[in-house]
Amino acid sequence: MLRPLFFRPPDAESETLNAGTPASDTDTHGKRVFSIASAAARLAGLADPDAHAGHVQAAFLPDLVTYQPGQPASFQPGGSNGRALDNNTFDTAVAVLAGSMLGNASVPRPPTAEFPYLSAPSPAELPALADLFGLREHSPE
Repeated sequence: MLRPLFFRPPDAESETLNAGTPASDTDTHGKRVFSIASAAARLAGLADPDAHAGHVQAAFLPDLVTYQPGQPASFQPGGSNGRALDNNTFDTAVAVLAGSMLGNASVPRPPTAEFPYLSAPSPAELPALADLFGLREHSPE
């Protein structure tokens, strides 16, 4: 979740992140993450934006998700054990950045217990992405 929150749109620094190793992430990208997290904390009205930014920086860097086999998987920046199928990682990462409580991000449709673990299809009729982005020409009716 580091890239979507701190490197949008992709730039030269995100390419450095892609080419680098986690061991150098804090030194190379710490200032960027700290700066963005501090600004988000100020906008959220947190009492100590710099302390919060330090917490966020420590939670996201190095850009590494570890997993201890045999232990339950769960995603929480700065203290996770891998990532479970039903972890809403983006909402959890945004909650960390915004200074919200962790563990309140819900998954709209949990996975099934059997492979391929996909949730049931949504009954909603969704338009094609080409239509949503105006990429498809429509003929007059």
